[in-house]
Amino acid sequence: MYRKQISPVQIFIAGLAIFAMLFGGGNLIYPIKAGLLGGKNFIPSMIGFLLTSVCLPFMGLLAIILFDGDYRSFFYRIGRIPGSLLILMCMLVIGPIIAMPRILTVSHAMLSPLLPANSFVVYAIVFLLITFAGAFKENKIIALFGYFVAPVLLASLGIIVVKGWYFVDPITINPMSGLAAFRTNIRFGLSTLDLFGTIFFGSLIVSIFKQNLKRATYIRANTLMSMVLYAGLIGFALLGIVYVGMASLGLMHGMGLEHINRPLLFSEVALTVLGKSGAFIIVAAILMACISTAIALSAVVVEYLQRDVGRNKISYIPALVFVLLLTFFFSLLGYDWILKISVMTVEAIGVPIVITITFANIAYKLAGFRPIKTPVAIVALYTTFMFVWKLLV
Repeated sequence: MYRKQISPVQIFIAGLAIFAMLFGGGNLIYPIKAGLLGGKNFIPSMIGFLLTSVCLPFMGLLAIILFDGDYRSFFYRIGRIPGSLLILMCMLVIGPIIAMPRILTVSHAMLSPLLPANSFVVYAIVFLLITFAGAFKENKIIALFGYFVAPVLLASLGIIVVKGWYFVDPITINPMSGLAAFRTNIRFGLSTLDLFGTIFFGSLIVSIFKQNLKRATYIRANTLMSMVLYAGLIGFALLGIVYVGMASLGLMHGMGLEHINRPLLFSEVALTVLGKSGAFIIVAAILMACISTAIALSAVVVEYLQRDVGRNKISYIPALVFVLLLTFFFSLLGYDWILKISVMTVEAIGVPIVITITFANIAYKLAGFRPIKTPVAIVALYTTFMFVWKLLV
């Protein structure tokens, strides 16, 4: 009887890959902003941020694991048509309309102090070519991220954080109360959009694990899901540790940066800590964070195009090229436009709906709680009403 196991080392590598997939451009900005705004209320500030940037996405991973990595059955519980429409919306959000152009524009903005003026188009082309090379072979993504991207990213961020602890500028003082800091950073945590990413990255991880074990017919499904869950625990633990370290940089070196253009926040703090001599480390951190997430998002969206849109009639490479070209064109609209659309629609309406589906599905799998259409409909109506109300008032 043939049995092929995934070793603890492979699970750890998968955990590193999950960390690299989730830690994108926005993840370099929001924790620093959380620490900067927290000031003397650093602890409640970080609790709020970690609840929605680590704990909530982990619940998304747990939910998709309970559905055997099948995001279609996960969303189809609200009905096949609304579920399909919501999947389409999620793919547009995490793909070529919002998340991927945001990564591209944010990474360029963060590197702008080190780049020539008017360099965006050239930068975007090079960035997307690297993304294409990384996403070219989908089944190699975990190895690429786990063995190379995540170690380089963790090392570069570790150097910046540890160096930042060696000297401390005046601690930022913010008049915001502890409760206000908590609530503000809950919103910042949601702005990472990692709940969306985790549901689909979890599906990708499960799919790749299954491909690597395709001859292992005697490995139980729950054993495979446990492996993915362990990898997720590793990835999210690393994510939380890095977030706290990054937030401490905002607390210790963010004085005077309260109103700076948000994409410049990381590079300004990193340059304060390392100076121009540390430019290589800063570039490595930014590129590893941004390109890794772009690669993972590309793979997820391409798989969707192949299977759901093209009915397996579209090959992987043309679909990948199409996604990257769309990303390029939407990135030309600029970071401010992308952020505005993200805040207005996704965070106001999409996130509450996906949160509701996530917890309803967990309750369904673990406790047999069947209602989902009514809770989702109530949340959708309420969030849509509040969205329209804010536009009109």
